[in-house]
Amino acid sequence: MNELEPMDPLLRELVDAEREIPAIPPARRDRILAGVSAGVRLSKPGGGLGALASTGPWASRWIALVVAFVLGGGLGVWVGASLPQQPAPERPAPVAPPAPPAPRVAPAPSPAPAPPPAPTEEVEAAPRPRVTRTPRPDPDSMLAEERRLIEAARSAARSGNRAGAMDALERHAKQFPDGQLRQEREALARRLTQTNP
Repeated sequence: MNELEPMDPLLRELVDAEREIPAIPPARRDRILAGVSAGVRLSKPGGGLGALASTGPWASRWIALVVAFVLGGGLGVWVGASLPQQPAPERPAPVAPPAPPAPRVAPAPSPAPAPPPAPTEEVEAAPRPRVTRTPRPDPDSMLAEERRLIEAARSAARSGNRAGAMDALERHAKQFPDGQLRQEREALARRLTQTNP
């Protein structure tokens, strides 16, 4: 069986203080025993459970219920103590949502083939247009910008500036039509349209 860890000294002191039960005065003890004896009324001289069961049909049912409860509790404690202790399962780390796909850049149209140069003239080839790729935006900075716009709309709504709030929500809708805070934007827009201007 598992060994119990030693109890903290302060906790041990509190438990020991509660264990000290003052003695019951003899007169009070006699009154308690007389009350219990009068309530139980053992009919058989031998006493025991048979005597309690003979006090009526309800007494035997109560005794059976108490015995079942005690046995069930004892069984539960025994089974719980005999099971091996297992550590709590670790929660998996939260997974960041996938980054939005990068915008696709259409290939640059290739220049039309140049006519063959005349033998006497030197013709330079036209420079190819440069295709610049926009860097993939950082998801954290995008979320921060979304939050900034939503907070601006909330702040404007709290101060009674309905037009400013709607303007911030429109900018959010244009920049982040399917953003992570889309539901917040839509809920705030519904509240602003439901209130009287």
